[in-house]
Amino acid sequence: MSREAIGLLKAGRNALHWSQEDLAGKSGVSSRTVKRIESKAEKIRKEALKELGIQDRGAPIRRESIEMMLSALEKAGVSFLSNGREARMSVAVRSQDHAFFDIAKKVIGK
Repeated sequence: MSREAIGLLKAGRNALHWSQEDLAGKSGVSSRTVKRIESKAEKIRKEALKELGIQDRGAPIRRESIEMMLSALEKAGVSFLSNGREARMSVAVRSQDHAFFDIAKKVIGK
């Protein structure tokens, strides 16, 4: 999983004001898996073991876990788009959030 894709997962979670535990609970993956994916610990662990000549016996991050996390975010209104060269994210705004955004626009003068 690329740095950009991990960034989009984090951005989607943050846009919904979800903690890592919230995403874990809503997606059905463990909070440890969410933390490993977001921190890229899996890649670092594999590289370190490889350099040390140690056989990797750890649990890999499964594609299914990532798909479950993406599905939970999408159900909550986050959309992920890709055209092959770049990836983007958008978030559907709930009706109660419109007032917040109207105030924010006034504060920043737009």
